[in-house]
Amino acid sequence: MLRRDHRHAAIEVKAAERYNSAFVKGLRAAADLPGLARRIVIYRGRRAFRTEDGIDVWPLETFHQALRDGELWS
Repeated sequence: MLRRDHRHAAIEVKAAERYNSAFVKGLRAAADLPGLARRIVIYRGRRAFRTEDGIDVWPLETFHQALRDGELWS
């Protein structure tokens, strides 16, 4: 979990190249944590998308770009 001020980002990192819906199980369980601003799964695939319950699924490069551009918290 990353923290910025009173906001948190929960992050799961997976070594898989293909997305599996089981990846988001822990992040779904954390959905009601106070101050949780974002939930992200990082994997080795190529497609970035958001699940219907608001979890971002990002390739590693997308995560790097968000960090580099200061967009992790937006």
